[in-house]
Amino acid sequence: MNYALAEVKNPQRTVRIAGPLAIAVVTVLYLLANIAYFAGATKEEITGSGRLVAALLFRNVYGPKAERALSVFVAMSALGNVLSVVCFVPFLFRIVTPLINIFLRCRFSPRAESTKN
Repeated sequence: MNYALAEVKNPQRTVRIAGPLAIAVVTVLYLLANIAYFAGATKEEITGSGRLVAALLFRNVYGPKAERALSVFVAMSALGNVLSVVCFVPFLFRIVTPLINIFLRCRFSPRAESTKN
C-alpha cells in the first residue's frame, strides 16, 4: 500500500476516503452474492448437496456447462494461490533467516561459519 500511496498527491485524504468506501462496496457485493445464492437455489439444495453454493447457482441459472466452468475457475484460483505461496516462501526465508540470526545470535549462520576459519 505504501508504494501506491507514494504516487498519490494527498495520501492521507485518499486513505480516509478509499478505505471506508472499499469496505462498503465489498460489503454490498457480498450481500448481493448471498441474495443471488438463495434466489438461485433452495435451502434444501444448499444444505443437502455437498457442493459449492456458487456451483448450484450456476447450474440452476446457466446450466451444467457453466457449473463445470466455475469448477475450472475455482481450480485455477487454487493453483494461483499455490503458485504465489511457492514464490513467496523463498523470499520470506531470505528476509527472516538473517533476522533470526541477528536476534537469537544463532551460531549456525553462514557468517559465523566463515569467520571461524
